Amino acid sequence: MEEITLEKSLDFYLETLDHLDEKYLSSSDEDLKKIILEELDADAHTFLHHVTVNRLTENNIIPKSVEKDSLELRELIRKLIDTKYKIDEIRFDKNWIEAREIAKKILIEIESKRKRNQ
Repeated sequence: MEEITLEKSLDFYLETLDHLDEKYLSSSDEDLKKIILEELDADAHTFLHHVTVNRLTENNIIPKSVEKDSLELRELIRKLIDTKYKIDEIRFDKNWIEAREIAKKILIEIESKRKRNQ
């Protein structure tokens, strides 16, 4: 089996975080369910996994400062998908809001690192 490149791992990691972007809250119920309960569920399991996150931080692709938040976000997503999967909960529950805020914070830190390294 071919190993995923660091660049592709980063792409998948960022796409996973993007599933939590607030822009999706205005999607139809069916689209939002698909994004969260199918795409995010599968992607968070793999691309927020400690092996992937560690690989990205060890290779200085993402800042070490986002490692803990990424792993905690993975666990929070798993818990929420198992317990708060109704569409109104996904849109308005304080724990889903917290998950979106963590993802946004991670993305801001990554973007900040990119700008510093340019």
